[in-house]
Amino acid sequence: MNSSEYSTKLRELPLIRSLSASAMSGVIDALLDVSQPATYSDGEPLIKVRALGGRDGYVLLAGEVAVHKEGTPDVVVSAPALLGEMLQFNPRAQRTATVSAHGPATALKFAWEEFYARLKQRLPAAEQDAVLEAIERSVWERFGDDTIIKLSLFAGLPERIRLRASLVLQSVVERRTLSDGQVLFEQDDFCSATGYIVLRGAVRVVKTNFPPRIVSAPGILGVMLRFDPNLQWSAGATAQGEVELFRFNWQDYLAILKRRLSEPEMAQFAAAIDSNAPSHFIH
Repeated sequence: MNSSEYSTKLRELPLIRSLSASAMSGVIDALLDVSQPATYSDGEPLIKVRALGGRDGYVLLAGEVAVHKEGTPDVVVSAPALLGEMLQFNPRAQRTATVSAHGPATALKFAWEEFYARLKQRLPAAEQDAVLEAIERSVWERFGDDTIIKLSLFAGLPERIRLRASLVLQSVVERRTLSDGQVLFEQDDFCSATGYIVLRGAVRVVKTNFPPRIVSAPGILGVMLRFDPNLQWSAGATAQGEVELFRFNWQDYLAILKRRLSEPEMAQFAAAIDSNAPSHFIH
């Protein structure tokens, strides 16, 4: 393929088609500036599971790739498609799936940091925001967990901030399963900035001299907007039946979120959490 053919293929990307003509041209020019074409033979990996870092992205221009994630059926993705976009929200995390060529494939490989730097040179701020929002919506449509974005802890946030906060949160969570009666944490254990999102089932929360409380899916255990290294769990929590949940660290989450939100947006986020926290089990 030559640059003209690359440009034509890039225009077919669904997220690009949603942009204005000038923003579309800016994205295409930026991608062509910072990317290198690569060809892959059948079965050759583009992305390997548990590889560290989310620096690189890919635009699949021709052919197909198979996305293999442990415990789920393989998904075949056809060109044109953006790949490797989820880990840009948490570049320190491990890749959660292997993406391999499903037959011969051609892609453009690029670094997210270089792509965004080039966008800043080519587009005004409003169009940069439109591009970022289009990418975020594309990511959420492919990877988003509705349990997170519908958390009542995020109630009152503008849709854009809620989406961004949900994407970042999803990038730092670890999935866990508890059997009936298994202890999640004990009263007076140190919290270590840990939070839990109950995805399925219910957790029984017991505090000395207080009646038990049931936290059912979708619910959150442990709200810590401001880190306190000496904070302890004020109650114990035990699985009631089989429970599936996400575990995450508030410090990691907020550190990444501060890089994704502007100061006014971060202030809105903090205000929403402060407002909604009393209706949740805090710590």
